[in-house]
Amino acid sequence: MKEIIIVTGNMGSGKSTFSKELTKKLQDHIYICLDDHRKRKFADVLTEQHDPLQFERDVSKATEREIAKHKRIIYETTGATRFFKDIHYQLTAARYKIFIIAIKCAPEICLERHLDREKAGHFHVVPQYGKGLSPEELINRHEEKTKWIRPDLVLDSSKFPVEKLINQFLRAYYPSGETRDIQEILRDFNYEEALAWFKENVSGKIFIKEMLSSGEDDFNRLKLKKELNSHLVAVEHTPKKVYESSSKSIPPVNNQEEPTVRITAKERINPSTDPLKEEWAPLYKEANFLFIELEHEKDDDKREQMTFRILDLMDQVQGLWDKSDFIKQHGHAPNFNSAGIDDLSEAQKSKRINTLRTYISKAKKGKLKAERIPEWESEKQELENNLS
Repeated sequence: MKEIIIVTGNMGSGKSTFSKELTKKLQDHIYICLDDHRKRKFADVLTEQHDPLQFERDVSKATEREIAKHKRIIYETTGATRFFKDIHYQLTAARYKIFIIAIKCAPEICLERHLDREKAGHFHVVPQYGKGLSPEELINRHEEKTKWIRPDLVLDSSKFPVEKLINQFLRAYYPSGETRDIQEILRDFNYEEALAWFKENVSGKIFIKEMLSSGEDDFNRLKLKKELNSHLVAVEHTPKKVYESSSKSIPPVNNQEEPTVRITAKERINPSTDPLKEEWAPLYKEANFLFIELEHEKDDDKREQMTFRILDLMDQVQGLWDKSDFIKQHGHAPNFNSAGIDDLSEAQKSKRINTLRTYISKAKKGKLKAERIPEWESEKQELENNLS
């Protein structure tokens, strides 16, 4: 199967720098850039007989022929041309394995970089679709022209140097050990990258994923870091097993860990197989209703109360999902007293401990009933003793 990594981004976003550095890392991939073909044919533009539209057609054909020659490709483009739409359709129809990277950068930074390059003598051919527009106009209209693109990964060149962006891509593109992935994501925290990993690799928690997808703010950022840390604890206490992953060839990595088997969200909440749907569905429905209302609530105190209520509901839902998984695996419900602790996996014990810590913390802050703290403390202590 042919494999193509498409790097899109605005003028001055840093996509060329990223693409060329990535080519050094993936030496079995051929680098192809539409602008390079424009530059090779630019002499045609200087002739009086030149047809501007024919120039773009010739450039497009040359690019298509180059792509057809190779099996593994890194293709760089702004993504804002009709040609990219056409070639994307052709690659999809030809069943290429396509991975789209969008290099994100604020328009004002893109313009500043572009003007600096022009002062330094950088040669830039403006495509036919942009004829008559200034660099500022081209940059400002880029988002509108490319809103149809659904990237697999978004990288922010205004926040990170190219070396960090390359590492972020390699973590997303090649499977590796979950523990190392989470540690690196938390160390070089980028909200969009961390959320993409969380949604792809952590099963269940559908409502929380939806809430985090509403955008980055102080609350969502802290919540996402907490979820990643909780998952890290669970992974570290789960025996490693090999699972069937994608067929991408993986470059050699020292001390590479084996990923763990995962239960997908679809498997977890399939109504036809979920024995506890009648219990968690009303809680999920209430949380979803509050989440919709939260978007319209202007009072900060009420928003805070609604947010804590949503999290409490989703903690209960998550607990029922975990219980449902246990029933499917063992044929009976888990018993969280000392007689049933041995039946729990290390991951389930760790997850329950984290849930109890959350309950205790919220009860001490007055968000849950304080009279249940001794009960939760006792259960947590038993689980911790059994886990150690």
